Amino acid sequence: MNLFSFFKKTRRKGADSTISSEEVTEVEAEGIKDMTNEVETRLSLHPDWNVPQEQYYVFSFLSNELEPLKQNQLSLAGIDIDVEKATGDWLVKAFFRSSLQKETTLGKLELFLLDVQGKIQAAKEFDLQELGTIPAASNRPWVFVFEPNTQTAEAPPAEGWKLAFNIQSMVPHTLDLEPVWEENLSK
Repeated sequence: MNLFSFFKKTRRKGADSTISSEEVTEVEAEGIKDMTNEVETRLSLHPDWNVPQEQYYVFSFLSNELEPLKQNQLSLAGIDIDVEKATGDWLVKAFFRSSLQKETTLGKLELFLLDVQGKIQAAKEFDLQELGTIPAASNRPWVFVFEPNTQTAEAPPAEGWKLAFNIQSMVPHTLDLEPVWEENLSK
């Protein structure tokens, strides 16, 4: 089964999850004074992909249905989830979206699969460098694979689910100590 066989449906079952790009990148909103301006993102395919024309139309249709983002945002727009029967993997199809005015590349980041109530159904760290460089104001379709050991539910959610960034996974670990203890620790 190739990657493109996963993207056959043109009705989205997932919802959008959006954050400020400053939460996961070091790119600041240079020269942007009005953060309420809406940005239409355009379809961007991975440069290594050789996409059949029929599949390109499916991607274009799904891309055109996406709501605009505010400036300086990153978003994951859920499309659909399939289950790989042989392995039990959940194949979560989504658009990675960026309304930044510059191209961006991300590193490792944990993603959550949330049901309609916001409960975590799966969690996994992904190396988002695999998506390649995301051009300014664009969206890129991708399949995020959640293996059975990353799943916390019996079955994937059917409708209204979200793929979300775990911002806490980017915060360095710290230890809060009482001031007395802190003073007694060696360097």
